[in-house]
Amino acid sequence: MYQEGREVVTVNEWTDRIYQHTPQEHIITNVVSGRKMRIHKYNFPDTVIWNPWIDKAREIGDFGDDEFPNMLCVEAGHVSSPVILLPGTAFEASQILQVLFYLVES
Repeated sequence: MYQEGREVVTVNEWTDRIYQHTPQEHIITNVVSGRKMRIHKYNFPDTVIWNPWIDKAREIGDFGDDEFPNMLCVEAGHVSSPVILLPGTAFEASQILQVLFYLVES
């Protein structure tokens, strides 16, 4: 499990981090393009970020060798504690990804 001390999360190596008990909503900002995405999660306590970086990107058949610097996988999860379903019970959770549009001043 990972505790982030930085306000801005950057990736410059292979990354697979689990953040426990994170807020229900995250705003992800691409610091290069300025584009933003909202991630809203329901009943998922944790957030995972992942990037294969150089060596692991080469091992992924449908992943270009030069694509790793331009991506970050951010996903909601129930990682820090298991979900145990007894017969006849259900578990409901969701993750909503929303691109935020913004006005560019001219």
